[in-house]
Amino acid sequence: MSSYCSKPALSIDTAGPGDVLAPLTKRPSGVDVVLFCAAIRNFHRFHYDQDYTRAQGMGDLIVPGFMMGNWCIEAASRGFDEPVHVRRLRFKNLAVAPIGGSYLVNGKVVSIGADEAEHRLINCQFDVLGDDDRLVTTGQVDLVAAEAYRAS
Repeated sequence: MSSYCSKPALSIDTAGPGDVLAPLTKRPSGVDVVLFCAAIRNFHRFHYDQDYTRAQGMGDLIVPGFMMGNWCIEAASRGFDEPVHVRRLRFKNLAVAPIGGSYLVNGKVVSIGADEAEHRLINCQFDVLGDDDRLVTTGQVDLVAAEAYRAS
């Protein structure tokens, strides 16, 4: 379902605005979509009933928006050389994403700040692009080092 580039991971301590995270490629299947929907207990016929989806003019099953938000979290957690804790996720789906295609998740560090406990807070921005380089989803993930989170 996914592939990961071996680009060197960023460090929580030294990452700065403009740093690029390793890209993540996702190729969701119908089984992946159904399992994800079952895990979050959120089903819609667009995600499992191909006849219904085609009758609605969509062509194929649709990747759930929450799944693409999850890809942003996955890219963020893989993009750093140490475990991270996700403080916040925000995402917006901009287009329908049919299964069977390939999706590229690109991310970069947008800003560095501090949380309420003065831990280094890293804000990353993500774009999920379809096969035709069409922007499907945008997202932002706020992260802190997992060790800092446990200490607070």
